[in-house]
Amino acid sequence: MKKAADLRIGDVVRRTGLTERAIRHYEAQGLLKAARSAAGQRVYAEDMLRRLAIIRVLKRAGFSLSEIRKLIQSAMPVGAIIDAQLESLQQAAASVQQSISLLTSLRSELERSPGAESDIMGRVAEIAEQCEPDAAWRTVFDRYFRKDRQVEWMKMNRRLTQIVDPEEHNAAWIKLISDIRARLPLDPRSPVARKLLARWNALMEPFNQVSTPEQKEEARAFWSRAGDWGPSVNHPMNREVAEFIRAAREAQETPSKGRGRKG
Repeated sequence: MKKAADLRIGDVVRRTGLTERAIRHYEAQGLLKAARSAAGQRVYAEDMLRRLAIIRVLKRAGFSLSEIRKLIQSAMPVGAIIDAQLESLQQAAASVQQSISLLTSLRSELERSPGAESDIMGRVAEIAEQCEPDAAWRTVFDRYFRKDRQVEWMKMNRRLTQIVDPEEHNAAWIKLISDIRARLPLDPRSPVARKLLARWNALMEPFNQVSTPEQKEEARAFWSRAGDWGPSVNHPMNREVAEFIRAAREAQETPSKGRGRKG
């Protein structure tokens, strides 16, 4: 048996099912604490397993890593964690029930029109694709994207996950957006603004590699409406950040356009 403070990262992986990469990422985000063994290896206390369980529950409930860190640091009551999980499960249950209703309707349609199998199977595939996002995001997607466009975005997202680690990439976005919000109001022509825009462009690069021109346009329109998403979507993006990025991009492009006219 391992001693209370003698769990190596491999032990934590086996007991939680998480990857080493995820555990190190949580540690880098200040969610976990590791000590060092006499041999210089990371070791984790037994209570870090409980910490990881709490992190996973809160993530499923829709909290960002920065918010989870604050909740952990403030010693969030167990009752509040249960409430968060209940809300997540209730949203998931509503989504499952909606899918059951849709599939039941399609089953009845198939019985009435046996020759329409190909068309109906295509619609079943669309429903399966739409079951992937959490309930809060799905409500937003339904508001701004047609069903056929949602399917294309799901396909694009699978291509994206082949070139980036989804959790790390999302954490980098959250950190950047939080950094921008902390500095606003900010002159979009300032050196700080240029650095923030450069970070934004770097995070956009993987998306630009796998997305279509139509999806790029849809993404710009979608993020510009961040203030309309509603309180159920737990994300730091807002209109002020979107407007800052637009202004910073224009400020960066304006000098080069001016030089072009002079030449």
